[in-house]
Amino acid sequence: MTLEQLRIFIAVAERQHVTQAASQLNLTQSATSAAIAALETRYGIKLFDRIGRGIVLTQAGREFLGEARGVVARAKAAAQVLNDLAGLKRGLLNVAASQTVANYWLPPRIEAFRNLAQRTGVDDLRTLVTMLTQTDRFGTSIGQALRTHAETSRTKRRQRAEERAAKVGVKLVFPLALCLFPALYVVCFGPVMVRIYRTFV
Repeated sequence: MTLEQLRIFIAVAERQHVTQAASQLNLTQSATSAAIAALETRYGIKLFDRIGRGIVLTQAGREFLGEARGVVARAKAAAQVLNDLAGLKRGLLNVAASQTVANYWLPPRIEAFRNLAQRTGVDDLRTLVTMLTQTDRFGTSIGQALRTHAETSRTKRRQRAEERAAKVGVKLVFPLALCLFPALYVVCFGPVMVRIYRTFV
């Protein structure tokens, strides 16, 4: 459990909406969902119930919210004490990580993805790169983040397909009215009109 995960949990709990919390924290929806999922998986307990497109805190989530707020508040207070003791208004936090992963393996791959996203201009690829960067930054599980991102992408594609399918009927009205219906009128009423013409002529 990290302070960043606690901050994400608090933001989601206060808004009861993952997208709004992600926007406030300047994170992607995938990274935010992955942080919540990591907490739930790590301790084997559900913090939120999903109801339609919204979420609500479970009983365990409500009890944990007070503790999470207390931990974050104490962390801020501890940082303030250190700043006061050092006579500084601002502090610098140095984060250490494995040199193999942090310095050699991951950065060039993320940079390659970022360059690819910029060249192609594909929004989904940009979102994936941002999610990977934030996952590495916050120390959450890359596997969990990728699973969450894949599920989110599938949901968005399904919604786009449903929206396009709903518009197909409207788009077909004009071609039918201009092309098909006149031909049907000629086929159906043409012989009748010819007979009437021959009868009276």
